[in-house]
Amino acid sequence: MMTSTTRVVAGDAINFDQLNATLQRAVDKEDKYYRENDAKFRAVAQKVQSYEEFEDIVKASHIKPMTEDIAQLELKRSSWSTSGREKERERRRLCQASSQPSLDLSQLTIERPQDFDRAWHACQSNNQRYQLLLAVGGKQLHTLFKAGLGLTFLGEALAALCESKTVEDRDDISLLLRAFGRTERFDLTLEFLSDKDKAKAVLLLKYASQGVDQSELDKLKRGWGVLSGWLLDVRV
Repeated sequence: MMTSTTRVVAGDAINFDQLNATLQRAVDKEDKYYRENDAKFRAVAQKVQSYEEFEDIVKASHIKPMTEDIAQLELKRSSWSTSGREKERERRRLCQASSQPSLDLSQLTIERPQDFDRAWHACQSNNQRYQLLLAVGGKQLHTLFKAGLGLTFLGEALAALCESKTVEDRDDISLLLRAFGRTERFDLTLEFLSDKDKAKAVLLLKYASQGVDQSELDKLKRGWGVLSGWLLDVRV
């Protein structure tokens, strides 16, 4: 059998390509070990709730945040015009909306996080998600997710609140934001929130803070301290 040494050194000649490939595999293997080991310590520090969550963090240890500005990337465009794609997406959206029943909030019974999760994924638009958040309310939402919010859910909730907010619902939005901020490990969730979602959070905090006294403002800002670089002065 031909060993790796035989492949690298054939006679008196050194196969530098094979040598580089062998070294790269060794480096990749070592990087993978230390990366996953760091992820394990990070998962323990976060006090994950289950082994499955621990395993997911380790498996995702190779994922790195995107640092490039996507607007600056030179992406190849297809010959199909942008307007054609937009029309097709709109057509599919309308077809999907017409084929699915609307969410009837009056028929929902939400007593467990799983109940809310099913209702959330049944929503077909940000407006429906907004109505669901208002129907559940900040107090119950905190009870359901006291152990912690998912990163994906928080981003989706901020988007729904930003898109559909009304003056009449300002107090309810304030209660929801306060409920988010009181959940476990919320500061860690904020750290991984995208800059775009952080900007939405700042917008909502400013919106909800209008016309409130200092004590209510302090309650509103509680838990959102990680945004200090964004939220120098929440009042507008």
